[in-house]
Formats: sequence, structure tokens, C-alpha cells
Amino acid sequence: MKHSLKVILSGVVLGIVLLVLTNVLHIDERAFLSVYWKLGLALILLVAIVNTGYYFYKLRQLKPVMALYEGGDYKKFVDELENLISGTRNKYLQNIMKLNLGAGYLDLNQPAKLVDLYESMDVNYLKNKNLKLVYRLNLAIAYFKLEDLPSFDRIFKANEVFFASFEEHATYGESVGQLYLMEEISEGHFDRARERLTTLRGNSKKPKMMNTYNQLEGILNEKAARFRKDAN
Repeated sequence: MKHSLKVILSGVVLGIVLLVLTNVLHIDERAFLSVYWKLGLALILLVAIVNTGYYFYKLRQLKPVMALYEGGDYKKFVDELENLISGTRNKYLQNIMKLNLGAGYLDLNQPAKLVDLYESMDVNYLKNKNLKLVYRLNLAIAYFKLEDLPSFDRIFKANEVFFASFEEHATYGESVGQLYLMEEISEGHFDRARERLTTLRGNSKKPKMMNTYNQLEGILNEKAARFRKDAN
């Protein structure tokens, strides 16, 4: 939106300048309009080329940083990405990078940092359905890890239908399954949660997820033990 306004304002300024020159130099109106449209089109093309070039330049910078995440070097990933974000002026790219940065915070077990980061984001830039999922999913997980169950439940219930549409998704289905597991723990449905945990763990093909399931099992056991103690 801001880029569009800049182009429009530049076109207006260009028009005013040409109009002044037309009056001063007594240029024919048809000649003025021809020059105006040609220069206006050239300006739009120039802005588009510059923005596209900047976009791909930043994507090239992001690629080796993302490789750090894939390699499990989460601390270096976070440090490098924080620096990259601070030097990025494109708001759309900033938000994409912040989504990925949040994942790094989760893997470093820093959910409070994710909440602060995500709550400060402009979600209007997240037009893509998958981007919206990553945002809502990571934010819900962070609240669960912080034991802020009211906030977790608020996000889950507000997006339950949306999350359900990704249950069979090749990339995000397992993470959504973990979210349902967290909801069952949050609601005190421990037997159901244990069954889901066994199923998810048995079906998982990602070694990295085993640590996640171990953590969830620990939380489940702790919550169930606390519930039994309170019941007695």
C-alpha cells in the first residue's frame, strides 16, 4: 500500500512539474500528455524493477540463514535472522522473516520472545493461508509453553475450524495434531491426550519431533499427576 502511494505521489509531482514546464515553454497540450504518460509509465516500471530486485536480493540473503535452521543451529539462526530483519525495509519480507524467527525462538525454548514478536507484527501482511496458519499455530504453542492456558484456549477455539482444515496437510498436519494434543491436555482429557500422543509419535517420520513428543509427554504426566493429587 505504501509503495502504491509513493508511486501515485511521484506521478502527481511529475505531472505538476511537467504542467509548469508546459506553461513556461508553451508546449502543445497533446505533446504534454504524450510525454506525461510515457514518463509516468517509465516511473512505474522503474519502481517495479527496483522493488522486485530488492525482494529477490533479500531472499538470497535469507536462504543461507534458513539453512542454519534446517541444520539445527537455532542460536546462530536467530542471531543472523535478527540482524537481517533489522536491515530489511520491505514490510512483507519483514513479516515473513519474523514468522521464521518465531520458530527459532520456540526451538530455543523462548516462547515469551515469540509472543512479544508476534503480538507486535502487522498480520495484515499475512495474506497467504499457510502464513496465517504458521502465525496462529506458533502463537498458540508459545502460550501453551508459557502455561497461559486462557490465551491458548482463546486462539484454539477462535481458529478450530481453520486448524482442522490442515489436519491432513503434508507439511503442517503433524504440528496441527500436536496442537490438538495440547488442547486435550489443557482441557484435562488426559487419556485421550495419551492416545493421541502414542499415535503421533508412532506415525512421525521426523527425528526432530521426538524431542517435542518427549516434552509433551512430560507435561502430560505432570498435569495428570497434579489432577490426581488435587482429586484426592
